[in-house]
Amino acid sequence: MFGFIRKHWLATIASVFVHLMIVALVTLQWDSDSHKTPAAYIPPASQPESIEAEVKTVEPMKTFAVDSKLVEQQLAMLQQQETERLDKLKQEEDKKQAIIQQANQEKKELEELKKQKALEQKKIQEKLKAEQARIKEIEKQKELAEQEAKKAEQLAEANRKKAEAEQQKIADAQRLAKEAELKAEQEKLKAEKAKKEAAAAAEKKRQEEEKALAAKKAAEAAAANAKAEKEKARLEKEQREKEAKAEAERLAKLKAEQEKKAKAEAARLKKLEQDRIKAEAAAQAAAEAARVQREKELALQRKLQAELEEQRRKRLQGLQEEYVSSIRAKVRNNWRMLGEVSPEASCELYIVQDSAGKIKSARVQNCSPQASKQFQRAAEQAVYRASPLPKPEVPEVFDSEIRFTFKP
Repeated sequence: MFGFIRKHWLATIASVFVHLMIVALVTLQWDSDSHKTPAAYIPPASQPESIEAEVKTVEPMKTFAVDSKLVEQQLAMLQQQETERLDKLKQEEDKKQAIIQQANQEKKELEELKKQKALEQKKIQEKLKAEQARIKEIEKQKELAEQEAKKAEQLAEANRKKAEAEQQKIADAQRLAKEAELKAEQEKLKAEKAKKEAAAAAEKKRQEEEKALAAKKAAEAAAANAKAEKEKARLEKEQREKEAKAEAERLAKLKAEQEKKAKAEAARLKKLEQDRIKAEAAAQAAAEAARVQREKELALQRKLQAELEEQRRKRLQGLQEEYVSSIRAKVRNNWRMLGEVSPEASCELYIVQDSAGKIKSARVQNCSPQASKQFQRAAEQAVYRASPLPKPEVPEVFDSEIRFTFKP
C-alpha cells in the first residue's frame, strides 16, 4: 500500500482532497437544512440558583449557504482534471514500460551479440591454434628436409672421398700394370739375348763340326756329344720360348683384366659421380622446396595476420556499436516529455564528453519535421540526465565525440 502511495502520490493527495471537500459540503448542507437556532441552556427549577448563574449562554453556530450546483460543477471539474491527470499518468507509465521493454530488448540483443562475439573469438582462437600447430608441423617437416639434405650432402662427400680412394687404387693398379709390363719387356729382352747366345753357340758348333769333318772318326764321339748338346740347346730354347710366350700371354691376360677392372672402376666412379650429381640436385631441390615452403608459410602468416587484423577491426567496430547502443539506451531511459510524440520524430544527437563520461556539451542536429522544439529540448535534457555515460568494454573504442540518431 505504501509503495502504491509513493508511486501515485499525486493521485493520493487529490483523492484525499476530494473526500475532504465532500465531507465539508455534506456538513454545510446539513447546517443549511437546520431551521432552529440553539437557545441558551435553561436549567431545571429544581437546581439551585447558584448553578444557573454559573451556566454560560451558548452562542448559536454560524453557518454559510453554499450553492449545491456550483459544488457539483467544481466536483465534476475536479473529477475531470483528476481523470485527465490519471490518464496522462497512465500514458507516461505506459511509455516508461515501453521504454523499459525496449531497453530490456536492447540489453538482450547486446548480450546475444556479446555471446556471438565470444563464440567467434573462441573459433578464431581455435583456428589460430590449429594454424600454429600446422606451422609447427611444417617447421618440423622443414627441419627433417634440412636434415635429409645434410645427410645427402654428407653421403655425397663420403662418395666423393670414396671415389678419390678408388681413383687412387686405379692409379696404383695402373702403376703395377706398367711395372709388370716393364718386367715382361725385360724378360723378353732376356729371352732374345738367350736366343742370340744359342745362335752364337750353334754357329760355333757348326764351325767345330766343319773342323771335325776332317777328323770324323776321331770326332764321332765329339759329334755325338755336340748333337746331344745341340738337341739340348734346342729343347732349352723351345722351353724358354714356350715359357716366354706363356709369360707374355699371362701378362696380356693380366693387362686385359686390369683394363677391364679399370673400365669397371671408371664406370663405377662415373656412376658415383652421377649419384653425387643426383644427390646435389636432390639437395638443391629440397632446398628450393624448403624455400618455397618458407615463402608459402610467410604468405600464410601474412594472410593470417591480415585476417586477424580484419577480425580485430570488426570486433572493435562491433564494440563501438555496442558502446553507442549502450549510450543510446541510457539516454532513452532518461527521456522525460509530457504529451504526444510522433513515431516519426527523431534527431541526431552530437555529444561531447570527457574521459570520465561526463557531458561537456550536447546538441541536436538534422531533426525530422515531426520533432518539435519541446522534443529537441527533452532530447538534450535526457543526455544531461544520462551523465556520466557508460564506459566501453575496451579503451580503444572510446570517443570523446559521439553521434547517433535518437528516437524515444
